[in-house]
Amino acid sequence: MKSKNNNIIKMVLTVVAMFLFLFGWIGGFISGLSSMDSVNSQKYYKQYPLNEKNGIAVDSDSNIYIGEGQTGSIQVYDSTGNFQYGFGFPTGGGGWFAFGIKEDRIHIVTARTDSYFIFDKGELVYSEKEIDYKRSEELQAEYNMTYKKSFFKGNKTYKISSRNTVSIKDKLNGKVERIHLKVPIWPFSFKIFHNIASASMGLIFILHHKFFLSLFKGTKKE
Repeated sequence: MKSKNNNIIKMVLTVVAMFLFLFGWIGGFISGLSSMDSVNSQKYYKQYPLNEKNGIAVDSDSNIYIGEGQTGSIQVYDSTGNFQYGFGFPTGGGGWFAFGIKEDRIHIVTARTDSYFIFDKGELVYSEKEIDYKRSEELQAEYNMTYKKSFFKGNKTYKISSRNTVSIKDKLNGKVERIHLKVPIWPFSFKIFHNIASASMGLIFILHHKFFLSLFKGTKKE
């Protein structure tokens, strides 16, 4: 009886693991397709999750700019964490980019598409293509561009966490203010789907390790 119950539990767990594997694999495939510059060079008001944070900047009105690597875009939040708008630019399908801010204009360089963009309040005002490595380095230095999760403005340091919280530390008095960005959770990032698929495969291997080991031994003998 106990053995029968164990087999039923094993079968149920196997079905669940297979479902999660398919969910992770299909979801990852769709998520990967959606990252192919779906918001190219346009201002948008449909909010996307911050699945791959790629830099942070703050303007003179305390609006917070967060780079989003999966969609190749920057999303703008007000000083209380409410989404305002976003704007995209071609990165070659989730390619690397860095950005900085000067006089409230956002300056961006991309690696995969070798481009330089300037946005003013979400509107593209200048673009330059086929920039070389030296030009890219000069622009990054001139506009203090970064892809990191910290930004320095006066006496304050802004940091974006994995939980979509921006901490603002005042260097003079040591006080820390936190702003929680109101960000949707769905759809998950490619990495999350990949982790779901990997974990489910691990569970399947644990449940049926004897079978897989026998296959391995049989292959080794041949």
